[in-house]
Amino acid sequence: MKGYPRQRRDKKYIVTTALLALALVLVLGFYFIQTNELRDEVAVLEEDLTDYKSSLEDVEDDYRDAMDTVEELESREEELHEKLNRTEVFYEPTEEELISKVAETGIHEREYADHYDCVDFSFDLLDELRQEGIFSCPTLLYFEEQKVGHMILQADTEEGGVFIEPQSNIVLDEISKGQDYCDLVDWDDCIWTITEIHTCSL
Repeated sequence: MKGYPRQRRDKKYIVTTALLALALVLVLGFYFIQTNELRDEVAVLEEDLTDYKSSLEDVEDDYRDAMDTVEELESREEELHEKLNRTEVFYEPTEEELISKVAETGIHEREYADHYDCVDFSFDLLDELRQEGIFSCPTLLYFEEQKVGHMILQADTEEGGVFIEPQSNIVLDEISKGQDYCDLVDWDDCIWTITEIHTCSL
């Protein structure tokens, strides 16, 4: 009977130890689970950080590209300003104003000669109009009765495109194939039936 209490104490000790061991296992298990979860979270954060760094590098690349584009545009803007400063500015006169400007040049009063033909008339008038701020360009006509062509000018007015015969100071609203050009410009000593019209780009 005297040994019973000791056995009882031993059993209590064993139970207590077992409970403590179980508690320790549970704590360690919980710690292990928490540690794994933290590791997973850290891995996710590291992956996110890598993505952010990659995105930041892309943004930096885009920024550098944008700055290069800005520099290129600024350079082109300077070139355009320089070109604009070198380029003459033209305007479209009224048809009445054009007729007046053409007459004022007096080119139609010059004498036609072997050394001064329709090409000379046209380019001299073109230059005079250019100095007045009026743009014009050559147009070539070909005729049924002529082996060589004939040069006149083409210009734009507020009312539309017109043709100018520099030798007779005449402005024509339109010309077309089949027409007698001599009749259009009041030349009585010829018949030139238009077969081709090569206009310039305005």
